[in-house]
Amino acid sequence: MSAREGVLTDNGRQPRSDGLLAICAPFYLDDPCTLIDGFGALPEAADLEVALVDDGTADPDLTARVQAALARYPGPGRLLTHDRNAGRAVSRNDLVALVGTTYLLFVDADVTPGRPDFLSRYLAIAANGRVDACYGGLSTKGPVPRDRALALDLVSRIDGRSAYV
Repeated sequence: MSAREGVLTDNGRQPRSDGLLAICAPFYLDDPCTLIDGFGALPEAADLEVALVDDGTADPDLTARVQAALARYPGPGRLLTHDRNAGRAVSRNDLVALVGTTYLLFVDADVTPGRPDFLSRYLAIAANGRVDACYGGLSTKGPVPRDRALALDLVSRIDGRSAYV
């Protein structure tokens, strides 16, 4: 499971793919249900595991909603719930230990696929086997909620920079 103790919820579906790619999202105080439903609507979802780590939100209602969303997800789905926050890096390490795929697609809990070919594009990159890491960019639709404006600005300045600058 993980280096940290936590409660594991598994939706019972077995991976049908070659174990190439898993969608991984750590979260704390965010609701990843829109992420799960958005990725679940894509054609590749039945073959791709979605794995989530709740890094200490301690909200039983949110946990129940995430478990219900995982039950709807057409592919394998797992949720590891912790009672204390340990930080994003620790949660990402938990996700690495939780899945057994060759590649991990890390996304934030508020991400939704912006295009119908979102997963097929990452699967194609992973299938060529010549990548250690890739960054898919950042886009938003509609106005940015006021409580997310600072975070979006920071992410666009840090993650959105070219590696060649």
